[in-house]
Amino acid sequence: MPPAETAITPPPGPLDAEIEAPPSKAFTQRAIFVAALAEGESRIVRPLFAEDPGHAMEALTALGVTFERDGEDLVVQGFGGRPGPGRSGLCFAGQSGLTARFLTSLLTLCPRGEKCIVDGHPRLRQRPFGPLFDAVRALGGRTRWLDNRGFLPIEVRGGGLKGGRAEVAGDVHTEFLSSILLTAPYAAEDVTVVCEGRLRSAPYVDVTLEVMRAFDVEVERDGYAEFRVQAGQRYRGTTFTVERDHGMAAYFFAAAAITGGRVKVTSLRPDSRQGEKLFPAFLGRMGCAVWPGPDGTLVEGGVLTAIEVDVRDVGELVLPLAVVAAFARGTSRFLSVGHLAHRESERLAAVVDGLNVLGIHAGRQGDVLAVTGGHPFGGVVDSHGDFRVAMAFAVAGLAARGMRIRNPGCMTRVFPGFLETLKGLTHGKEESS
Repeated sequence: MPPAETAITPPPGPLDAEIEAPPSKAFTQRAIFVAALAEGESRIVRPLFAEDPGHAMEALTALGVTFERDGEDLVVQGFGGRPGPGRSGLCFAGQSGLTARFLTSLLTLCPRGEKCIVDGHPRLRQRPFGPLFDAVRALGGRTRWLDNRGFLPIEVRGGGLKGGRAEVAGDVHTEFLSSILLTAPYAAEDVTVVCEGRLRSAPYVDVTLEVMRAFDVEVERDGYAEFRVQAGQRYRGTTFTVERDHGMAAYFFAAAAITGGRVKVTSLRPDSRQGEKLFPAFLGRMGCAVWPGPDGTLVEGGVLTAIEVDVRDVGELVLPLAVVAAFARGTSRFLSVGHLAHRESERLAAVVDGLNVLGIHAGRQGDVLAVTGGHPFGGVVDSHGDFRVAMAFAVAGLAARGMRIRNPGCMTRVFPGFLETLKGLTHGKEESS
């Protein structure tokens, strides 16, 4: 059993550390699903082995995929677009919205007459699925709600997708769009997906398209407004190397910012499609020194000042940005944050509550989160089962003495060694994988 609370101890002196960024969760999970759909064998090089990808692999194994770990790699034998019936009739996604949403489209490819239920933990049952449900049905998929309309659990019946045209809400979550696109090559007819409203977190769609292309499927597009997938394309087994995670690296850069120390994170691609690669630039605007390089990026803390930034495309950075803002002079404003209410927790309320515990004034007005910096002190912050909340306030504990994180076990979903790596920052250079 994971501990109910964990204490964070500030470093005895300035940070001066170097770590390797962990594998990207976004690339890992997409590669797992595409390799499962593919013909033949694929090798996923250095993926993330954690709870969320684990739930995806368990569900896909029941549908006929074979996964074998080979050192740091994952060898996948796909089912060639023809998933078999789940052995238990249930695909359990844990707390992973991505896993549940990707399964919802994929399960339509099961044989006609087969039924499978997509479900997850109680918090996942509170997250929206309506836009995806409607899009799948518009393309000929057979789905029905089993409890509350718009939410899990969902029953999906096999028989395939006809294809055609579907509209997907873009202002709630990109996973609706990505789910349809990943399965679309196996529809009987061409698929056109129209994105309604201005898309939030658009770089995640770019990641989806990059993975699809690596497995030999092309998507025509009109910006982020319309996407077209030609029927008859097939994913082919390949070797795919997972990028390192810019979003996870942000927490270590934030540690340098709030402690006035130096942290270098290596193995990050500067040309990555990940929107979170912008985090060091935001810190530079707040007063940090930033040295990007071909072998990694180095951030050194400085005198921090407030920032105003639109996070529509980089919403996952709100938590580490808010923590840094808590130590900055002035009031920072983060725009376009409303969609964060639909994550692992009511993320905006969780960050406001956590900052208030630290003695920092923070509040949300509409689509804006405002944080007035000061002198944070330690306290007990509840993670609400949200790994980003837990990680952000664990970082805050490096500069706010007396910090304790309640329910820290959620961090194992995406970064099992996060706390150990964070503690390693206080003891010089350390490698993480």
